[in-house]
Amino acid sequence: RSCEVISADVTAASAAADTRTLIGLYKESADAEPACSDRYRICLGRAVAHGFIDRAYRAYDEQRPSTEIEALLVEANGWSQTWKVLLAFAEFADEQKRYDDAARYYQAALNDLADNIPCAGEEAGIPDERGLRGIFERATVAGLLAKDFVEPPKDRSNDPGGIFLPSVRGIAPAERSLPVEFEYDSTAFTPKGFKAAEALADYIVRNKEKYPVVRLSGHTDERGSAGYNCGLSQARLGAIVDYLYQQGVPAEIAFELVPQGEHHPIGLDDPTRYSPEEIHQVNRRVALIEGHAPIERLCR
Repeated sequence: RSCEVISADVTAASAAADTRTLIGLYKESADAEPACSDRYRICLGRAVAHGFIDRAYRAYDEQRPSTEIEALLVEANGWSQTWKVLLAFAEFADEQKRYDDAARYYQAALNDLADNIPCAGEEAGIPDERGLRGIFERATVAGLLAKDFVEPPKDRSNDPGGIFLPSVRGIAPAERSLPVEFEYDSTAFTPKGFKAAEALADYIVRNKEKYPVVRLSGHTDERGSAGYNCGLSQARLGAIVDYLYQQGVPAEIAFELVPQGEHHPIGLDDPTRYSPEEIHQVNRRVALIEGHAPIERLCR
């Protein structure tokens, strides 16, 4: 049969997440007349992967054992590492509170959404603006909760991708929150905070033409008095700027520092998913503010 005829069966099998049929069609495409192109077979492999992902989501909704869901994810990954596969891995890890893995997979999904050309029929399933912003936010929260700093994956230009991507399909975050963490009641970085500050320095140096003025906001959790937390976030922002200049940020780049203390907690889509300590942790962050809109300064 020709690839054109096979395609009709692929569409029907994809709608039903019929992975057995999709695998059979993938094998058949190798012997089709006229021969199917390499791009066709790549796209058919993606269809097989997405079929397994659809089955994994269905198994999750049916509260099937986690081992069964994970097996379906692994099977999908063997066929293609698309954004849909990577996002499923991220959400599964997030559900299990494996935040380092979740942050890694969310950011890889963003890279794929930014770089790859969709196959026929895939465009309709790509997240809309709200969905893309949600992935950015979940990648950010997972990174803040991770035990270690999760290095953003490189994009095709070998620049930092993930949460540092300029935009994904025209959508860019208003701010990029990073886990620049400090020792308790101190301006000294934790090991994780040091790595995050290093990544921020590298990003600013790579994009110095974009940031003649770098706008940073500093945030604490709600413990302690409001005045104390404002002073602490101000001191920590100063420590970050000193470090950034030491790391090669050009002296001609100015910084606008906005200490916010406890006054601007991060937005969580479902706060009930997190423990009180996890909520404190995501609120202890430094944000690179994009754009030039006025910022509400909550510390006086």
